[in-house]
Amino acid sequence: MQNQTPTAPSGFVYFKPLYEQRLEMPEWMQFLLANLIALLPFSLGLLLLWVPYQLYLAMGTPFALMPDLQLAPFTSIVSGILIFIASMLLHEWLHGLALQAMGYKPVYYFKIGVLFAGLQKGDYLSRVHYLIMTLTPLVVMSVTGFGVLLLLPPVYGRLLLIALLLNTAASLGDLFVAVGVYRAPKTAVFTDDNGIQVFVPAAE
Repeated sequence: MQNQTPTAPSGFVYFKPLYEQRLEMPEWMQFLLANLIALLPFSLGLLLLWVPYQLYLAMGTPFALMPDLQLAPFTSIVSGILIFIASMLLHEWLHGLALQAMGYKPVYYFKIGVLFAGLQKGDYLSRVHYLIMTLTPLVVMSVTGFGVLLLLPPVYGRLLLIALLLNTAASLGDLFVAVGVYRAPKTAVFTDDNGIQVFVPAAE
């Protein structure tokens, strides 16, 4: 049975899925490849977040709002886990917040135990709007997160830094989507319908 062609908005025709080809390799190999590629944004995070923070630590954290603390190992582990979970939830919430700011109503759902934010059925985003929605978590969390780092004592700052670095690595999928959207026709619109689908004006 063939897949049904996604419904196009008025004045548009269906163009193609954002990514047409799938890798012909075992799932374990795809997983390994994805993790290797994730080292690229992670390395960028090291350069833009970790290195400056180490310099800030060397200065004695002059903007920290409280002196450094000593946490018990168990407390440190629990705090790190909570910060990491909060960062994952914040990432998806920022996708949704970007959609709301542009006049759309986001949909939140769980898939394989992970929270995702998506579009309402029948909503279509322009190229600019889709780029904004896709990149908002990475940009906002990296910029504001680094600002928060400067205010925290090192014991919490280091935990937050780890969460921010993991967020940059986890943003690999967002970056792939952003590249695909950017390369699409400027007049295209996009929707979520069994993957990201692309539509172009009927006149093109």
